[in-house]
Amino acid sequence: MDDPIAKHLDLMRMFMNEQIDLLKHYEESRTKISQIILALSAALVGLSRFSLPNGEPDTIGPLIIVLGLAGIVFSLKYTSLANHRTNMARAFRREIAEMFQGQDFADIDAVYRKFAKENRARLTGISKLISRIQVRWCWIALHASVILIGLNITF
Repeated sequence: MDDPIAKHLDLMRMFMNEQIDLLKHYEESRTKISQIILALSAALVGLSRFSLPNGEPDTIGPLIIVLGLAGIVFSLKYTSLANHRTNMARAFRREIAEMFQGQDFADIDAVYRKFAKENRARLTGISKLISRIQVRWCWIALHASVILIGLNITF
């Protein structure tokens, strides 16, 4: 006969791993979309150095601005989705830990929190500063610089 607790544990682990897989997917998607936007923006900056024939209005600058704005929106959206999946995975990890509460097993969530605390305590100097920077702000800064370049070309 199958153990219902083991089935529940397997189900919780499956759900947790599914959330982690989705988290990775969102992070990879954000990175790829940002790379495409930055590459398109760079190509448009290069194209802006050539004069347009027949006195056509210059739309390259505003297009670069739109790409920068789109990059910021995509970065924020995919960060939000990734954060949601992270929270869901943590919730499943806590649920698994609660299943073993009061037994002779290490509390998974407590082990994780202890390791995270010890790891933060080991960081010094520039490592400590860098560990506090969230990657999303780097992507947003890159996309904001694209907007500034577009504004420079436009005006």
